[in-house]
Amino acid sequence: MNAAIEPRVHPVPGAARRVLAWRFDQAVEAISSAAHGGGMGPIDWILNIGVDSGYSRTDIDEHAGEIAAELGLQGHGTALFTAVDVRGVRRAECDGVVVHATVGVSKPTWAAERLQPVTPPGKPDEEGEPARGRVGGESRHFYNTEAEPRARAARERSELERKAQGEAGTRAARESSEQERATTSDAEGGSDNPRLLWGTINVVAQLPAGLEPGAAVNATMTITEAKVQALSEAGIDGTGTATDAAVVTWPAAASRERFAGPRSVWGQRLAVAVHDAVSSGLQDVSTRRTHTR
Repeated sequence: MNAAIEPRVHPVPGAARRVLAWRFDQAVEAISSAAHGGGMGPIDWILNIGVDSGYSRTDIDEHAGEIAAELGLQGHGTALFTAVDVRGVRRAECDGVVVHATVGVSKPTWAAERLQPVTPPGKPDEEGEPARGRVGGESRHFYNTEAEPRARAARERSELERKAQGEAGTRAARESSEQERATTSDAEGGSDNPRLLWGTINVVAQLPAGLEPGAAVNATMTITEAKVQALSEAGIDGTGTATDAAVVTWPAAASRERFAGPRSVWGQRLAVAVHDAVSSGLQDVSTRRTHTR
């Protein structure tokens, strides 16, 4: 049985809150829902990239590639992004299944909540004028526009506080302000920028048993179910956040299981480990909120 790889925390330019990196020294296969390197197949590394709450880069493939190169990573990998400080990663294990999770719930959502489609801010309308949250038109994005007034008020409050600090702010004050903005976002529903990573829940699971393609897909469903159970038990009003992602890995040479649902042998172990890791992270989020009130 292959030992699970423990991620290492790296400070990397362009990643405001550091990066978690898994570097595999043996052949590994994975299924990933990440925007960079997502899908199913062999991988050599995984990145969980911490960015600030105002992250707006659209060239995420290039960004992930830059960080991988900075860390000297070779081959193919998959990269997740989060506005959570990755140093707060939570680890859980159940009978050989190891799960690492970074947990933030600043903008919990209900998966089937019915929202109005709107044109993303900045996208030109039919007359060539930049649209700002215009309802209607073709769009792949759905936003809850009720969050915009709260976000605007939070930004204005933060700006007033920064001005009040005056020149005494320097680097320490700027870092404090960034942390405060992240905390405000966590408590009040984030920003009106649809590309912001509202407290993403990222899960990386390592199994010692191989998975057939159907079982691999089933494993991602099991992760989601276990995550939702943890959220429900913590009293979070939502099934997750709109940017949650998951990666499941297994040794390429391992014998393959046909099932990974929550009542299969490995699916049950996966569910327990995910539940415990996410629950631990939610407790940490609750503690941070209490301390900042």
